[in-house]
This record gives sequence, C-alpha cells and structure tokens, in this order.
Amino acid sequence: MLEDVVDISSIILTLMVLIVATYYDLKFREINPWLWVPFIAFGTVFTVYKLLLGVLDVIIIMFSLIAPLTTLLLTYVGLIGGADFLALLSIALLMPKCPDILGFSLLPPSLVILAYSVFIMVGISLGIAIINILLYRNELKRVPRRLRILYLFTALPLRVNTILNTKFWFLLEIPWENKFRATFDINEDPSKHREVLSKKLNERAIEDVTRIWSTWGIPHIALYFLGFLIFLALKDNILLRIITTII
Repeated sequence: MLEDVVDISSIILTLMVLIVATYYDLKFREINPWLWVPFIAFGTVFTVYKLLLGVLDVIIIMFSLIAPLTTLLLTYVGLIGGADFLALLSIALLMPKCPDILGFSLLPPSLVILAYSVFIMVGISLGIAIINILLYRNELKRVPRRLRILYLFTALPLRVNTILNTKFWFLLEIPWENKFRATFDINEDPSKHREVLSKKLNERAIEDVTRIWSTWGIPHIALYFLGFLIFLALKDNILLRIITTII
C-alpha cells in the first residue's frame, strides 16, 4: 500500500536528516538551515496526504507540534539555537504519529524524542556533578554561592592547557577579571576563548595549569538522534512509565 511506502519513507528520511545533522553538529556545532528544507517539504507532503486519506487528523498534528514549538520558544529567549526547532519540526511533519510498522506509541514521536534527549542531558549533568563532588569540591568553593549549584551540574574546572586543546568548551569563569557568569551566549565562538587564553598565557596572567570553570557546548541534535534510536526500539514505553510513576 502507498500508506506503508509513506511510513517507511518517513522513517528513512528522519534517520537520514538526523545522521547528517548530527555529523555537522558534532564537527562544527553549526548546521546550515537549508539542510532541513527538503525534509520539512517531504514531511508536509506526507502529512497532507495522510490528512486527505483520513488516517491522520488535525489534533494529532497539533499534538505533534508541541515539541518544536517548545524549542522555538527556547530559541526566542536565547537558550538554544534554531537547529533544535528545525530538527523537531522535521520529525513532527515526517512522523506526526508513530508509523504502524513500528508498533504503537500513544505520544507523538517528536515529543518522545525531545523527552528522551532531556533524559540524556540530565544523565550528563549528573555525571558532571559526580565528577565535581569527587574531584573538585575545593574548586567549587571559589564559585559564588548563587552559581555554585549551577556549576556543580553544568561545568568543570579545566586546566588552561586542556581548554586550548578542545573545540567546544566555553569559559564561565574569567579569572583575570575575577568574574563568573551563569551561561554563555549561543552565538559565541569558542575559538575566541582559546585566543584570549593563549594571549593571557603569553602575558603570564595565567598559567597552563590554572583551572578555569568551563562548560561544554552540548550537541543537541546528536541527543535527538539518540532519542530517535531509543524511540525506534522502545517507543514511548519509558516515558509513559516515568509519567505514570510520577502521577
């Protein structure tokens, strides 16, 4: 049936766009917005076709758009980049509901994938907190109290020579200004941080073993890709269990 072909195509296209976008996200932390256009176009055609066929209704589509609209709001306030919105919009249009060939999912794929990506981020934050508690408790004492809990879960005190050999770590601490900040601007270029560190190192304002609180620029699209793989295997089972446990 044509409907099965559309479902299979939706899964393949979703997998394709997330693989390509994840590559660019991991390598550059930047994704050309035009990458999403053909997939959004295919998703729109598939969605309209299913609406006309009667196997999809407007309520399901609106429910599926909750995830991309949530990230659009976060993009508007400057917390995340626009690629998050475009990624989830692509998923919401390509797969507004779980294709029958995958099994049953009560919740729309886009919402489940967003939730799974959040769970992964929470896991990363807990890992960072464990490292800080075990290894860097004394370093935490240097951080202003108002930021201490935030740094505990989101930052690590890296040595200058380590930061200089990384690509996507952003300075939260500016030691030569005795300044600490809560977060970084999503438009910042981490290479500029390394340039400043090299300059300060040459000026002997800091040493290569100086520890500076820094945070990792998390590749969100890669988390959506992992969330999609989890969805393919488990659908919304984990999410529903968590929801029912809380309720």
